[in-house]
Amino acid sequence: MKIITVEEHFTTPEAAKIIADYKATLPNQDKIKADDAAMTAGMVAAAPNVEEMIDVDQLRIDYMDKNHIDMQVVSAAGITPQLLPDNLSIDACRDLNDALAKHIANHPDRFVGFATLPANNPAAAATELNRAVTELGLKGALFSGTINGEF
Repeated sequence: MKIITVEEHFTTPEAAKIIADYKATLPNQDKIKADDAAMTAGMVAAAPNVEEMIDVDQLRIDYMDKNHIDMQVVSAAGITPQLLPDNLSIDACRDLNDALAKHIANHPDRFVGFATLPANNPAAAATELNRAVTELGLKGALFSGTINGEF
Protein backbone atom coordinates (compact mmCIF):
# COMPACT_ATOMS: atom_id res chain seq x y z
CA MET A 1 0.00 0.00 0.00
CA LYS A 2 1.26 3.49 -0.86
CA ILE A 3 0.72 6.50 1.36
CA ILE A 4 -0.01 9.69 -0.58
CA THR A 5 -0.65 12.91 1.31
CA VAL A 6 -2.69 15.74 -0.19
CA GLU A 7 -2.66 19.51 0.24
CA GLU A 8 0.98 19.71 1.23
CA HIS A 9 1.87 23.38 1.56
CA PHE A 10 4.27 25.10 -0.83
CA THR A 11 5.40 28.64 -1.51
CA THR A 12 8.38 30.51 -2.86
CA PRO A 13 10.31 33.37 -1.25
CA GLU A 14 8.88 35.67 -3.93
CA ALA A 15 5.27 34.63 -3.29
CA ALA A 16 5.71 34.92 0.49
CA LYS A 17 7.12 38.45 0.07
CA ILE A 18 4.41 39.70 -2.29
CA ILE A 19 1.73 38.39 0.08
CA ALA A 20 3.40 39.90 3.17
CA ASP A 21 3.81 43.23 1.36
CA TYR A 22 0.15 43.19 0.35
CA LYS A 23 -1.05 42.22 3.84
CA ALA A 24 0.86 45.21 5.22
CA THR A 25 -1.38 47.52 3.15
CA LEU A 26 -4.62 46.12 4.56
CA PRO A 27 -6.69 47.73 7.30
CA ASN A 28 -7.04 45.95 10.65
CA GLN A 29 -3.31 45.38 11.00
CA ASP A 30 -3.77 44.89 14.75
CA LYS A 31 -6.06 41.88 14.13
CA ILE A 32 -3.71 40.43 11.49
CA LYS A 33 -0.76 40.79 13.87
CA ALA A 34 -2.77 39.24 16.73
CA ASP A 35 -3.77 36.29 14.53
CA ASP A 36 -0.14 35.79 13.47
CA ALA A 37 1.00 35.99 17.11
CA ALA A 38 -1.67 33.48 18.21
CA MET A 39 -0.52 31.06 15.51
CA THR A 40 3.11 31.49 16.56
CA ALA A 41 2.18 30.90 20.21
CA GLY A 42 0.34 27.71 19.25
CA MET A 43 -3.06 29.02 20.33
CA VAL A 44 -4.50 28.26 16.90
CA ALA A 45 -3.57 25.61 14.36
CA ALA A 46 -0.21 26.55 12.94
CA ALA A 47 0.76 26.24 9.32
CA PRO A 48 4.25 25.10 8.41
CA ASN A 49 6.78 27.90 8.47
CA VAL A 50 7.82 29.55 5.20
CA GLU A 51 11.17 27.75 5.10
CA GLU A 52 9.42 24.37 5.30
CA MET A 53 6.97 25.38 2.59
CA ILE A 54 9.74 26.54 0.25
CA ASP A 55 11.56 23.21 0.35
CA VAL A 56 10.46 20.64 -2.20
CA ASP A 57 13.69 18.73 -1.98
CA GLN A 58 15.73 16.84 0.59
CA LEU A 59 14.18 18.23 3.80
CA ARG A 60 10.73 17.29 2.60
CA ILE A 61 11.88 13.90 1.31
CA ASP A 62 13.57 13.18 4.65
CA TYR A 63 10.31 14.03 6.42
CA MET A 64 8.39 11.80 4.02
CA ASP A 65 10.78 8.90 4.51
CA LYS A 66 10.66 9.26 8.30
CA ASN A 67 6.85 9.11 8.18
CA HIS A 68 6.59 6.41 5.49
CA ILE A 69 5.00 8.77 2.96
CA ASP A 70 5.51 7.65 -0.63
CA MET A 71 4.22 10.72 -2.43
CA GLN A 72 2.93 14.22 -1.72
CA VAL A 73 0.44 16.28 -3.70
CA VAL A 74 2.00 19.72 -3.32
CA SER A 75 0.04 22.96 -3.64
CA ALA A 76 -0.03 26.51 -2.38
CA ALA A 77 -2.16 26.82 0.70
CA GLY A 78 -2.10 29.35 3.47
CA ILE A 79 0.43 31.61 1.80
CA THR A 80 -1.20 31.74 -1.62
CA PRO A 81 -1.27 34.48 -4.25
CA GLN A 82 -4.67 33.36 -5.53
CA LEU A 83 -6.41 35.77 -3.16
CA LEU A 84 -4.38 38.82 -4.12
CA PRO A 85 -5.88 41.57 -6.31
CA ASP A 86 -5.76 40.86 -10.05
CA ASN A 87 -2.84 43.22 -10.65
CA LEU A 88 -0.73 40.97 -8.40
CA SER A 89 -2.44 37.58 -8.53
CA ILE A 90 -2.19 36.59 -12.18
CA ASP A 91 1.59 36.89 -12.50
CA ALA A 92 2.23 35.61 -8.96
CA CYS A 93 0.16 32.46 -9.58
CA ARG A 94 1.93 31.85 -12.87
CA ASP A 95 5.36 32.26 -11.24
CA LEU A 96 4.43 29.96 -8.36
CA ASN A 97 3.20 27.26 -10.76
CA ASP A 98 6.41 27.51 -12.78
CA ALA A 99 8.49 27.09 -9.62
CA LEU A 100 6.41 24.15 -8.40
CA ALA A 101 6.71 22.35 -11.73
CA LYS A 102 10.50 22.74 -11.65
CA HIS A 103 10.68 21.28 -8.14
CA ILE A 104 8.44 18.36 -9.09
CA ALA A 105 10.58 17.62 -12.15
CA ASN A 106 13.53 16.96 -9.79
CA HIS A 107 11.59 14.23 -7.92
CA PRO A 108 8.68 13.07 -10.12
CA ASP A 109 8.44 9.78 -8.24
CA ARG A 110 7.80 11.61 -4.94
CA PHE A 111 5.78 14.72 -5.87
CA VAL A 112 2.87 15.81 -8.01
CA GLY A 113 1.26 19.21 -7.82
CA PHE A 114 -1.90 21.26 -8.01
CA ALA A 115 -1.82 24.66 -9.68
CA THR A 116 -2.54 27.94 -7.95
CA LEU A 117 -5.04 30.01 -9.92
CA PRO A 118 -6.01 33.70 -9.82
CA ALA A 119 -9.42 32.88 -8.38
CA ASN A 120 -10.94 36.35 -8.65
CA ASN A 121 -10.49 36.33 -12.44
CA PRO A 122 -12.26 33.30 -13.98
CA ALA A 123 -10.90 33.84 -17.51
CA ALA A 124 -7.31 34.14 -16.27
CA ALA A 125 -7.86 31.14 -13.95
CA ALA A 126 -9.06 28.98 -16.87
CA THR A 127 -6.09 30.05 -18.98
CA GLU A 128 -3.63 29.31 -16.19
CA LEU A 129 -5.23 25.95 -15.37
CA ASN A 130 -4.90 24.90 -19.01
CA ARG A 131 -1.25 26.00 -19.12
CA ALA A 132 -0.41 24.43 -15.76
CA VAL A 133 -1.85 21.05 -16.74
CA THR A 134 -0.91 20.84 -20.43
CA GLU A 135 2.49 22.58 -20.35
CA LEU A 136 3.73 22.16 -16.78
CA GLY A 137 2.30 18.72 -16.01
CA LEU A 138 0.44 19.72 -12.86
CA LYS A 139 -2.54 17.49 -12.05
CA GLY A 140 -5.27 20.04 -11.39
CA ALA A 141 -5.80 23.00 -9.10
CA LEU A 142 -6.57 23.70 -5.46
CA PHE A 143 -8.54 26.70 -4.27
CA SER A 144 -8.31 28.14 -0.79
CA GLY A 145 -11.46 27.63 1.25
CA THR A 146 -12.98 31.00 0.47
CA ILE A 147 -12.64 33.63 -2.22
CA ASN A 148 -13.91 37.06 -1.23
CA GLY A 149 -15.63 35.49 1.75
CA GLU A 150 -17.51 32.85 -0.29
CA PHE A 151 -16.82 29.15 -0.85
